[in-house]
Amino acid sequence: TSRALTADGWLSVPARVRKGGKKSKTYRLPAVARRWLDKLRSNGSERIFGTPWVDAHRTGAFYYRYNKLLDAAALPKDRRCKPHKIRATFAPAVKMLGGNPTDELSHDDPKTTQRYIDQTMLDAPQFGERIAQLFGLV
Repeated sequence: TSRALTADGWLSVPARVRKGGKKSKTYRLPAVARRWLDKLRSNGSERIFGTPWVDAHRTGAFYYRYNKLLDAAALPKDRRCKPHKIRATFAPAVKMLGGNPTDELSHDDPKTTQRYIDQTMLDAPQFGERIAQLFGLV
């Protein structure tokens, strides 16, 4: 909800809705991410998917709406393009920008994070250019 997202872009995610349910996490969202989240809000609701995450995940509402977003963006909807794809793009982006993807993905072991990092993405000049654009670095 918007109460979990502060005006200056900090998002607090309680442990109960995170994988494993043991660790809460706070994220700093860049302005571009906050603008996209505002566009995704349904019917002026504080919630992006119109229902609490736990209920949305249990009822299938999350994937129904997520698939609609993928359709609108003309992106594939196969199993490989679900939310973990975001992590697989985020991890090399963090590494490319000089951050620590293990910390950002809340992994205890860097070997877990390494599975997300595709060296061919890091080597592709267009990936670096696009990440720099997204984060307002160019």
